[in-house]
Amino acid sequence: QFVRDGDPVVALLNNTVTVLTKYFRSGAHIELHEAGAPGSGNVIRLVADHVTIKGVQRGLLRPVI
Repeated sequence: QFVRDGDPVVALLNNTVTVLTKYFRSGAHIELHEAGAPGSGNVIRLVADHVTIKGVQRGLLRPVI
């Protein structure tokens, strides 16, 4: 899948843990920032080979009432 910096993603880390985070590429590494709290300081930094992107959130549809 094609992912852009800042996209919210569901990522599988080291084939064991699944997280919902914002994706940022940094050379050969991927930084995953906590999706719900900007500036919280919680950043996961892994080599790109240890991260599998399972899904990308492109939008949210809400029913009109």
